[in-house]
Amino acid sequence: MAIVIIPTMLRKKCTGEQQVEVSGETLRLIINELENHCPGISLILIHESLINPSIQIAINGIATTTGLSTKVPKDAEINIIPAIAGG
Repeated sequence: MAIVIIPTMLRKKCTGEQQVEVSGETLRLIINELENHCPGISLILIHESLINPSIQIAINGIATTTGLSTKVPKDAEINIIPAIAGG
């Protein structure tokens, strides 16, 4: 099972959990499973069937470039990285 690290700004969706263990062969399946644990999180992570452009997702420390079809190893660590705004 993969471990998804939940950033501080999204922990309210996950009842305060810092990480959630989920299964799935692709990033899309991982997010679908994550939605079961953290209702409403997929609305933040996915926009028009793509990864939300204000979110970066890294699998084992490597930023995804193939979107929701990205293959996910069973023991992966997945980081959700929200965009940082400022000026």
